Amino acid sequence: WAEGSDGEITWSITKAQAEITVDTKDINVIFGDAITLSEAITNFGEVKVTKSDMVNVGTYTVTYTVEGTDNYDGDSKEVKVIISPLAVNEPTVKGTYVYTGLEQTVELTGVESYMTVVSGTKGTNVGEYKVVVELDSNHVWAEGSDGEITWSITKAQASITVDTNDINVIFGNTIT
Repeated sequence: WAEGSDGEITWSITKAQAEITVDTKDINVIFGDAITLSEAITNFGEVKVTKSDMVNVGTYTVTYTVEGTDNYDGDSKEVKVIISPLAVNEPTVKGTYVYTGLEQTVELTGVESYMTVVSGTKGTNVGEYKVVVELDSNHVWAEGSDGEITWSITKAQASITVDTNDINVIFGNTIT
């Protein structure tokens, strides 16, 4: 050995870095659509996925994590999942309504469980009425809709019934 050397060599292994490979682009879906998360792979360890239920409209974060060890440092990646409201059509008025002198209640078709009929379902007199329907937070009205449905009560056609049979009256008697 060279002078001053005892032949002992000191060396070390440095900690490796775990790296997660996953598509980190935002995921945009419409309420009710399936959410497909990208598969993540790593060069060390196991990828753990942490996420919430993601059932309502909103922005959620999915976290992919590899825990570090004595031999390698961990890694973490995040993906945003954005759930947008589903556009739906307004209910429609079923039938027609003619003045009767009594209060009438409009019947709507296409009312779904996520809709709440707030007002405007009753009317008595001839004219236009507006039914107001509200949606839950996972839905919006389709373009051109606002949740106000117009319905009307039209004039009734008056009818007179007259007995058209001949009436025989003797002069001087009262007609009844």
